[in-house]
Amino acid sequence: MTLTFEAPSQQIVFQEYVDIVAHLTGRVAALGAEMVRVLGHFSLAPVVQRSWRCAGCSSSPRSRW
Repeated sequence: MTLTFEAPSQQIVFQEYVDIVAHLTGRVAALGAEMVRVLGHFSLAPVVQRSWRCAGCSSSPRSRW
């Protein structure tokens, strides 16, 4: 799928948006992985796990238990 815009500036802004979304998606995944990694050493890990489940987290940390 290719999007075309009337003005070059619109294409630039859209591409910036796409790039930022891709970058932030990677950051969210990395933060989720780090949370899972350190959670194993946290004394209140079961409480955190339950709170994530109650909050309806659909991100990867919940699925790794």
